[in-house]
Amino acid sequence: MITRSTLLPDLESLGRAIRDARKELGLTQTQAAQLSDVSPRLWNETELGKRHQLGLDTAFRILHTLGLDLLVSSRGGPAPTTRRTRERDAPGNA
Repeated sequence: MITRSTLLPDLESLGRAIRDARKELGLTQTQAAQLSDVSPRLWNETELGKRHQLGLDTAFRILHTLGLDLLVSSRGGPAPTTRRTRERDAPGNA
């Protein structure tokens, strides 16, 4: 069982953490998906880091099934500005 905090910087890392926790519990993907009330395909894509539109409610169900929690912490500063945020925040785009 995961007993320490793990930094998950991307979907692939989240998927690996989910896979590792599932295997530690001795569950197949199908069993874990049924317990979480998600499809086996969604579970598989999540473990592979290929599920780019995973809703928070679904993520919480998956994590709860595995006995995991989501911890949010500060990285010590704001995220770097992206093109999307520059376009959103540009004058006239209120």
